[in-house]
This record gives sequence, structure tokens and C-alpha cells, in this order.
Amino acid sequence: MFKRIIALGVVLMLGVSFCYAESRDKKIIVEQVVINSSGVSIIPVASTATVYTGSFSLQATEKMAVMYKAVGSTIDLDVYLEQSYARPATEDVLNPEFIITHYIDTSLTDTKWHCATLSTLTPLPFGRFKVIGVGGNSSETSIQMRIGKQ
Repeated sequence: MFKRIIALGVVLMLGVSFCYAESRDKKIIVEQVVINSSGVSIIPVASTATVYTGSFSLQATEKMAVMYKAVGSTIDLDVYLEQSYARPATEDVLNPEFIITHYIDTSLTDTKWHCATLSTLTPLPFGRFKVIGVGGNSSETSIQMRIGKQ
């Protein structure tokens, strides 16, 4: 299992747009980036803004890994996975039908790549990320994310 997670991390770091690695028992689907509804992969999170990524399918997904990296002169972000039974009518905005199911990082303050693995996903078919600017982030603060699903 550990070797598969390391391999998944390497593939995510290389930015492969779409591929899969097959182990003896499961396929690992790697998607290049998480984007917002405008198709932007570097998502701005200035000041104390709350932003949402575009939604993505989690159907038939048992486990997921997310790699994320923030950029900016001042960074203080919280990152959460939200899940729902349906895609939102409008992407990138607050939607009460999406609930936080996982705390990814509640103290992101540096510009390094981070990785979180989620092995107990809630059986809801759609997900998205919620990113909250906690402190006074600089105006150029942004985050980029890549996910892998199994």
C-alpha cells in the first residue's frame, strides 16, 4: 500500500493529465488538477476569502489522495473536502447541500507540496474543496491541488 501511495504522489507531482496505475487489486486514477468553474487551476485565496473548487465525481471512489501547494508572501489557509449527493446548481459558491466530510489541512502556512490521503470517504458521489483564508493572506496568495482516486 505504501508503495502505491508513493507512486501516486510521484505521478501527481509530474502533472500527468490523466492516467492510471494498476496494482494487483485496484486501479488508481490520477487527475492532473482541481479547477474552479472558470477552468483555472491556480485558485486565488486573498485575505480572508472563502473559495470553493469546482465539483468532481467521487462515484466508485473508495480512497483518495490530494496534493496541494499554496503560493504567496503571506499564507494562512484551511483546506476541507466537502461532499454532496448532487453537483451544485452553481459552482464555486456556498451550497448548503455540500457538507465538510474531511479536514485536509487546518494550518497551511508554507509553500511546500503537501499530501493527504483519505481512506474512509463518505459514500456521497460528488466532492469539492473549500479553502478558507484564515489570516490576512497577501493579495497574490493562491492554491493549486491535484487528486488521485482509487
